[in-house]
Amino acid sequence: MTALLFLSGCSTERPSRANGINVVSSVNFYGTTAKAVLGHYGHVTSLIKNSSIDPHDFTPTVRDAERVSQADFVISNGLNYDNWMNSLSQDAPHAKRIKVGQTLLHQPLKSNPHVWYRLNTMPELANYLAKQFSKKDPAHRKFFYRNAHHYDHSLAILKTQINWLKHHRQKSRVDVSEPVFDYELREIGYQINDPSYAKAVEHGTDPSPEAIRSVQNDIKHRRIAFFVENTQASDAIVNNLVKLAHRHHVPVMKITETMPNGMNYRSWMMKQNYRLEMIQAREKESN
Repeated sequence: MTALLFLSGCSTERPSRANGINVVSSVNFYGTTAKAVLGHYGHVTSLIKNSSIDPHDFTPTVRDAERVSQADFVISNGLNYDNWMNSLSQDAPHAKRIKVGQTLLHQPLKSNPHVWYRLNTMPELANYLAKQFSKKDPAHRKFFYRNAHHYDHSLAILKTQINWLKHHRQKSRVDVSEPVFDYELREIGYQINDPSYAKAVEHGTDPSPEAIRSVQNDIKHRRIAFFVENTQASDAIVNNLVKLAHRHHVPVMKITETMPNGMNYRSWMMKQNYRLEMIQAREKESN
């Protein structure tokens, strides 16, 4: 904590403790879920609210640390995605710490951390939060569970989209720039044709020439239905693969790792699913 204070400046402003339940989330898509359940019986703060910020590399400020220290609940992704939240939450000894990947989903530590692309993650989180908030504030138990039910119902359209995409899938193999979208791809029935490239990127290492060449050949010979590009983490290699895909008329499915500004989780997922629907429609027309 001392190092954090030194590195982050000398602010002495302390956030006042919110009335009701106080929740701090590492990223905004978990924060919006918490707010949907909590309603006006507390306050939710998301430390990362801007889609231009990479959660892997985020550096918390003194104010962020103080917000966490005041929290009743601290929500993070876990699975080595937002590890900076671990040190912050040590200064919140009375907070309930919720790591979505581990506390809720019971995933092994080395699992793919992008669990918000798993269809049932957010409904499960909403119901889990209703249970936890009810323990903290039992007088509003019905309110929390009703809100969780409404939130779950609002996301039903995503299941409808996934089922539609699964039914209309033709080719089954795809390549990806990194494994951000993999949970949803698998739910639809797609398989990653060569995961070695994406795994190298995810682990922060350079893909081998063989891995790059394998993806290039998949594109040139049109072995894949489309190439998935995380537009928030492109580099020269990915840009060249996207250009190659365009030249060989292989669709590029553009996705983002974090929630774009001005959107909520539902609208974000719906927009990306619609992009995939358009790719499938063009694939059907070309056959």
